[in-house]
Amino acid sequence: MATNYFPEKPRDDYFIMECEAHPIPAPDCLLDVAYFKSFAKFIATTDGCQRGTTGKIRTLDMSGEEFEKMPKTQPEALIWSMDKSGCDVACCIPEFFYNTNDHSKPWMTNGLVQQYADKYPDRLLACPNFTPSLRDMKDVLWEMEYFAKEKNCKCLKYYPPEETVPMNDKLLWPFWEKAEELGYVVQIHAGMAYTYRGRTKFCMPLQLEDVCNDFFDLKIHAFHMGWPWTDILCVLAGQFPNLYLGLSWTQHNIKWRPRHFAKLFGQAMLWCTADKIIWGCDGEPDAESIEAFKRFQFPEDLQEDYGFKPITEDDKAKIFGLNLARILGIEPTKREKVFK
Repeated sequence: MATNYFPEKPRDDYFIMECEAHPIPAPDCLLDVAYFKSFAKFIATTDGCQRGTTGKIRTLDMSGEEFEKMPKTQPEALIWSMDKSGCDVACCIPEFFYNTNDHSKPWMTNGLVQQYADKYPDRLLACPNFTPSLRDMKDVLWEMEYFAKEKNCKCLKYYPPEETVPMNDKLLWPFWEKAEELGYVVQIHAGMAYTYRGRTKFCMPLQLEDVCNDFFDLKIHAFHMGWPWTDILCVLAGQFPNLYLGLSWTQHNIKWRPRHFAKLFGQAMLWCTADKIIWGCDGEPDAESIEAFKRFQFPEDLQEDYGFKPITEDDKAKIFGLNLARILGIEPTKREKVFK
């Protein structure tokens, strides 16, 4: 007999945040780098990431009924996805992906996502990426201060697949120290790098142990459940009060591999509790997985065999948005839709 992972009638009033939105300029921004050989290699290496997580292979084909409805400008396309899925606020993170074009240009910039946030300040938060190991540190620290003090920026992205050293390399200590001083929430890609020329050896969750020990008050949000080292990240997030575990990208499993998702998520709930877990989809809010998580419940056999407790509506509310809103210091209220 099939196990029912989605027995509950969902609530519709959750405050929902997207921690990892990538509003890539639409619709043809990639055409100017698609001729690079490294671009084709980048696309090829993402196949396994897509297949294992979503059960599908994404393409660059921008067609179909949904695409026709979607606005063809950013950040309107992101806002449209947010309104469609019931997402209230999103952190806008620039995708640099220098590895797709031999370091000739970034796909996006920090200034661009700040422009998006300025246009829709009630819905979007800029989350710049300062690439600290790739630049002169004094320039990095200046830009960090600029965004924090001039733009009231509350979070930043650290993307180790494109960095040149591990997260716990002492070269980065001025960066971590400045982030702690300025009160940033540092959102970090953790786990596999997934992409061509990405460096998984710099993304290992265990490296966060040294960072958390030396920067105990720096709030850190580690994305992707640190997969495939989820157990390590769960224990670390349970140990350190400043380390949060993020579901982004890995949450896609809930739609087609609910038992796999349940085991990963259940471990997170045991070690971290619902107070330390943060929702996210990666890219743009995904209405299907949001609706699935609204109805999700641990089946009885996993509750009995693994010790998982039933997830409550209060738990889901914290995970969907209250936790991230709390550590960012923003008001967790439902936002008015732009696209009705």
